[in-house]
Amino acid sequence: MLTKIFDKITRLSIRFRWITIALTAIFMAIGIYAATQLNLEMTPRVEFPQTIVIVQWPDAEDADNFLNEVTIPLENNLETIENVVNIESTTKPGMAFIIVRNEFGQNQDAIVEEIETAVSATTLPDTAETQILNFSLSDLPITISSISSSNMTLPELKIFVESEVIPELETVTGVSKVTISGGQEFPDEEVKNESEAVAETAEPIAAEPNAMPDPGLLPAIISEGAAQMGIEVTHIQEITPDILAGITGTEEQIIAILGLIPEEDLIYAPANTLSYLPIEYIDTLDTDLVLELDSIAAEFGGVRQYSTADVQKLLNGESIEEEVEEVAETEEVSTEIAETAVKTAVEAVPLPDAWISGAAKMGQTISTTADITPEFMETISQMAPDMLNALTPEILLAFPPDVLTALPTSYLKGLDADTQDAVAALLLPPAQEGMELPQFESVPLPDAWISGAAKMGQTISTTADITPEFMETISQMAPDMLNALTPEMWIAFAPETTAVILQSALADTLA
Repeated sequence: MLTKIFDKITRLSIRFRWITIALTAIFMAIGIYAATQLNLEMTPRVEFPQTIVIVQWPDAEDADNFLNEVTIPLENNLETIENVVNIESTTKPGMAFIIVRNEFGQNQDAIVEEIETAVSATTLPDTAETQILNFSLSDLPITISSISSSNMTLPELKIFVESEVIPELETVTGVSKVTISGGQEFPDEEVKNESEAVAETAEPIAAEPNAMPDPGLLPAIISEGAAQMGIEVTHIQEITPDILAGITGTEEQIIAILGLIPEEDLIYAPANTLSYLPIEYIDTLDTDLVLELDSIAAEFGGVRQYSTADVQKLLNGESIEEEVEEVAETEEVSTEIAETAVKTAVEAVPLPDAWISGAAKMGQTISTTADITPEFMETISQMAPDMLNALTPEILLAFPPDVLTALPTSYLKGLDADTQDAVAALLLPPAQEGMELPQFESVPLPDAWISGAAKMGQTISTTADITPEFMETISQMAPDMLNALTPEMWIAFAPETTAVILQSALADTLA
């Protein structure tokens, strides 16, 4: 029967050949037109079907009070949203995380609007603050560029970029936001801005011929905050250890307050005051500046002597335990081992073709293991974990140690025993003969993590005690604590625990 049908079609095509030729031409024209209308994007818009609602309520009596007053009412309203398939929440004293998951393929912007409406409609305590985070690949920067100049200083270069380059980039079609980081501001820039604001509403005043910037002048926010506590201080030269002792709060709050002081003005501070600056704050400063501050405070022992907790005790007349020095020495040894592991050099080898072609589709050019950064490996592990199966032991062992630490623990545990031992040797070389290599089991946490958790009423000791929710809280509230983790600790965390770090970093970009 099919033979007869095709026979008739053939005969009709030969009999009415001009119609056949015309139809063929029409279909070819339609195909060519359709091909020219295809939308091609190097980074297509890929949205993840989940939204995170963060609620902070510092006045909550305990976790149960927070659960009843905030979490449960929010969950009841969020469950009424169409296409929402799952809601997970974690409630702690003062804070709650609610993850709202929806069906794939939905209009994520519309769902976020519905979530915002549901949150707004929920009756929450007056002091509760909410934040809604949603992420898609289109939120990632499409290009990152650096600018340098041989005939401009850093402050001049920063002003040029802000006034000339950024306005031009913002006029480009499709560009939603341009951000700038780095550079340097003039020490008296803030004073100039204040003067300009006053000049707009006041009569012009003749400038003094030899006006000089006021070195050590503190920002208004610090002077006004000190005035509210009954302390009159306008310059950093007036900050004595007694005034430093008046700065109270959590470690993060104290570091944040000190961070308001312009770094270039620290050289004007009294030497004995510099000696009491917390190690956690000193570690945020430029290395050259730290060396200069250390020489200024040399007669008082230099800088980086005490932690934030020890500074508070010393300035309030309390003594500190002698064990602190021993702990610090142990942490320095661990840091040296970790740094040695990161600096271990290996010879680069070619990457699999699937990796090279996949990166090309994303607008990136890679060819060998030397081209892979920890951030790139984290993205592959999160978005395309199947690509890890293309890595041979030779390729795997050619990655730098900091890239190996970005691999999921579940993937590392799936390797054969010989490859596991080789990876472990790269991440943590033995300090002496007979030292046992890590076997991807739980390892002890840094003392700073243990003491910090104790202040929050939680008991932790090893990496096995860290949940994804706890890691998310650390990455949001105290990201500097992540610097205390060694490669051995990173690979010992559960995969779902390390996964929240990338998500948290991307969420910060949206915030």
